[in-house]
Amino acid sequence: MSLNQTNWLAIALTFVLAGLFFVLISGGAEAVDYKHQISLSPSTQEGEPEETLTYTVTIENQGTNDDTYHLGIASTVPTGWSMYVLPAQISINDDTTSTVTLYVEIGNRTNAAGGVTKQLSVYCQSAGESSNNETAAGSAKVAKIYGTSLSSGSTQISVDPNNAATFSITVINDKGNTEDTITFSQTSTGTDDWSFTLPGSISLDADESSTVSFSITPDIEALAGLKSINFFANSEDDETSYSISVTVRVNQLPALEVTKVGSSAQDIESGKRVYYSFLVTNKGNAVDSFDITVITDGIPDGWEASLDNDEVSSLGVGQSINLTDVLVVKAPSNAAADVVATIQVKVSSQENTSVSKTFTSRSTVLQKFDPKITIVGGDTQSSNPDIEVTYNLKIENQGNGEDEISLSLTGSNSTWGTLGESSFTLAAGANTTTTLRVTAPEDTTAQNGYKVTIKATSEDATTIKNRDVFLNVNQVYEVSVSVSGDTTQSGDPGDTLSYSITVKNKGNSDDTVTLSLEGAMSSWGSIVEDVDLEQGQSMTVNLTVNIDEDAVVGDNVITVNGTSEDSFTAYDTSSVTVSVNKQLEILVRN
Repeated sequence: MSLNQTNWLAIALTFVLAGLFFVLISGGAEAVDYKHQISLSPSTQEGEPEETLTYTVTIENQGTNDDTYHLGIASTVPTGWSMYVLPAQISINDDTTSTVTLYVEIGNRTNAAGGVTKQLSVYCQSAGESSNNETAAGSAKVAKIYGTSLSSGSTQISVDPNNAATFSITVINDKGNTEDTITFSQTSTGTDDWSFTLPGSISLDADESSTVSFSITPDIEALAGLKSINFFANSEDDETSYSISVTVRVNQLPALEVTKVGSSAQDIESGKRVYYSFLVTNKGNAVDSFDITVITDGIPDGWEASLDNDEVSSLGVGQSINLTDVLVVKAPSNAAADVVATIQVKVSSQENTSVSKTFTSRSTVLQKFDPKITIVGGDTQSSNPDIEVTYNLKIENQGNGEDEISLSLTGSNSTWGTLGESSFTLAAGANTTTTLRVTAPEDTTAQNGYKVTIKATSEDATTIKNRDVFLNVNQVYEVSVSVSGDTTQSGDPGDTLSYSITVKNKGNSDDTVTLSLEGAMSSWGSIVEDVDLEQGQSMTVNLTVNIDEDAVVGDNVITVNGTSEDSFTAYDTSSVTVSVNKQLEILVRN
């Protein structure tokens, strides 16, 4: 026998024995026409308010007849809930199982407190046998849900930096179905240096509300503008969180700083200008522009003050600008020495004109030294050597402050002069007089325009003014004539004698001396007619005497006259003696 045939035989035998066993059993038990069993799966579930839960209802027809079943809710339905079976009627063949669905619609959060378990039961009524009614029980647990609403009477508050903005925020547990312990937090950007005061945790029953305070303090350097902060109410489940956005408007607080660049105090000359520079820094919390004006009330009479720039535009927070030579101060030409002009510049915020700073400049007038010498009368005089002349001098302080003026004489002819008074203390604009006496030395060459310089020196020792006076030295004519060597010589008639005559120009300039002979025997002599001499020069010339053949014995005087060619009053004479020898006459007689 094959293996397959053997397997089939065994299977057939098994079925025969099973059928025999079933007949024996059936014959020993009582058959039921209508019988069923019902079960609920799952037996319990959890759901949130307004959520629909579904359960599977299994009906097993254990009777011998087909049957129809009616199903419904056996338990009391909680208020606000809804429970039903679909389909509510089902026909099931004998010894067959089928299912329907139980729907449990949980009520809203008002009728479904979190954590509460509601019991439920489903009936299944046999249509074939009225007494055949089965039930199955189960439960539905309400899950805890969380949620709040947040509101505030004001969601925007304006504050200055370093001041608190406090929001009153109402928190309502209007989305939860159970008591909730709520904590608070915030998120924001650009607020690292701000401080936040959060409320402590609160516990609210469902629909209970509470008002909390949330304080926000911008830091002292907070920039002006709007900042949005999200305020969160966090439920105890660590998942549910609701928020409200509040806004803090940081007020603009204009502020500035003005710092000198270089010196704020300078010396100034009369009629001249000086320049001042300063730095403007925006110390406020927003971009600002600044107006620059000179405070005119403080400008002294005659002074001028002007600005090279009258506005600084759009200076960022913390930014600075160097205003170089922006303030120009000019002193009047007649400003007195040591006068101090205090001139102020006001820098004010265009955002808030009451916010301002001032820059103060101090300009001190330098002393201007300006001595002046004026000659009262002519500045040129004429005189002979060794004759004194007098000049009248006016000394004036044309500077802008008191000055000690000293006089001195300079130049090659300074020793000729003598000052009457040489030191003066004069107020600005004051004057006085003194004299200068000048004497040319006796040997001074005749010449026009001899200069004597008067030097006026101010007390600063560097300011010097000079004034010249002039002296014309007149020409003085003077000559001398003298005999060099023997003034007396002797000779016989017909002899020639020679005398040395010295002619000197004793005047103070070049001169021509005219020589002439005078006396009874002047015809015997001969001499040059003109002698050209420089100042002080001497020259020796010869006087030649030819004794006349007929001269008689005796002394004969010949006078030599020397006369200035330009001044007949300037002359001199000198004489020579010609002694004629006695002649012996010898007579020869024949």
